[in-house]
Amino acid sequence: MSRIRKYRPDVRLRSLLNRPGGVSIEQALSEAARGIETLRAQCVGAVDAKIEEIAAAAIDDTYCVPAVYALADEIFVLAGTFGLSDVSRAAYSLCALLSSDEGARKAAAVHVHVDALRALRNPVVASDSLAAAKVLDGLANVTKRYAKDAAPGR
Repeated sequence: MSRIRKYRPDVRLRSLLNRPGGVSIEQALSEAARGIETLRAQCVGAVDAKIEEIAAAAIDDTYCVPAVYALADEIFVLAGTFGLSDVSRAAYSLCALLSSDEGARKAAAVHVHVDALRALRNPVVASDSLAAAKVLDGLANVTKRYAKDAAPGR
């Protein structure tokens, strides 16, 4: 009868994890959060720039839906990352609108979303939760009207 031999190759990651020192999970998360915060001003500025790019792209009825969708998706991600949840929800609403055939053909509905995004970036509206909720409710109505075949909201 032969003996079974188990061979375990030396894995560099295992040896690094077993070494003393390093940082705890809490420390790593805290450091990552500080790193993200250093990008806040730049990324929030990018959100504003992307809103204006959408406004410029959708100036007439012949806008490029995939390009506007990509910009709205970027706003959704950036705003969500930096705690701008109302702006993120409005960008998601625009993505839902553009995902439907009928909604993608409605430049006026895109303009409503651009105006809402601008309003939600206004410090007066952003600090008033009731006003922000009304803006988001209005967007939900627009999206329901024109995006009947779109996926349900988050």
